[in-house]
Amino acid sequence: MIFQIDNNNTSDPHVNLAIEECALRHLDPDRTYFMMYVNQPAVIVGRHQNILEEVNLPFVARHGLYVLRRISGGGAVYHDDGNLNFSFIRHHDRRSLKDISHILEPVRSALLKLGVAAEFNHKNDLFVAGKKISGNAQFSNTKRIILHGTLLLKSDLVWLRRALQVNKGHVISRARQSVSSDVTNISDHLPPGSGMDVIQQQLVECIAEREGGLQKIPLPDQVWNSVCRLSREKYRSWEWNFGRAPAFRIRRSSRTPAGYLETMIAVASGRIVDIRFGKNINTIGHAAQLERRLMGTPYHLDAIRTRLSGADVRSFGTTLTANELAEHLCDKGISGLDPGLQSA
Repeated sequence: MIFQIDNNNTSDPHVNLAIEECALRHLDPDRTYFMMYVNQPAVIVGRHQNILEEVNLPFVARHGLYVLRRISGGGAVYHDDGNLNFSFIRHHDRRSLKDISHILEPVRSALLKLGVAAEFNHKNDLFVAGKKISGNAQFSNTKRIILHGTLLLKSDLVWLRRALQVNKGHVISRARQSVSSDVTNISDHLPPGSGMDVIQQQLVECIAEREGGLQKIPLPDQVWNSVCRLSREKYRSWEWNFGRAPAFRIRRSSRTPAGYLETMIAVASGRIVDIRFGKNINTIGHAAQLERRLMGTPYHLDAIRTRLSGADVRSFGTTLTANELAEHLCDKGISGLDPGLQSA
């Protein structure tokens, strides 16, 4: 028997990621759980990734997309209302972690029954005619595992490519890199009239058949309280989504009213640990004072603006304003915690 978690039809990605984590940590460890959900437009990066290397921040800020970090590894993915997400939360022994295809087989079976010739590759991603339609990632503790994945049913593939299109040449890090693949929508391989409800129903039937039955259950109030708290304190926090990136160095170059500026910035635990203005910034003068002022500042635009607000940048002999210098150092997308703040 498998138990399907009722997420109250929320499409909030912060809440859905929190439900997965709370299910792993707080629900009956002797039970197996399943969950399906559709998120609002968002980019979800892997636990060990650097958002700067994976996400087109100006694009997501301009269009109000959420950017979140999940607890599992793997690469960055784009979610929208044409993308169906699934999760399995279950017991594991360490040997079973080496081959997870048996957990994912009901997903493939559901697609096959709908006439979609889906096949696993060596990473247990699903492909049709050489193009990717589903990826997955996992997180495990000593006894339990979350295995979650995506199904590209009818996603906006233009937005998917734009949101994940990044010039990585200006960032140096050891963060895990996403591996790009050609993608296609499942809807292009389904009979006419087959929509989200059809694939959801087929998926439920195949999972129930595999697990010997399926029962949909609500989350207990106590667990919902934990979900709300985790969503707010973790998945909406800059510290988790941006600050948890592996240490990196970034080269920033731009043309400003003061001329061409180039700056090297080192970031660790989300904070500036070293910063050096290029030689061409001699027009500013006293650059070392600015460098010392910015040390230890969280690497997001709001914090840098605040840190520079007390500095009279004009006194360094340039027409550059503090706000223009802040925007030279950091993209607008690295600011707040939700689209309203990101686009400010």
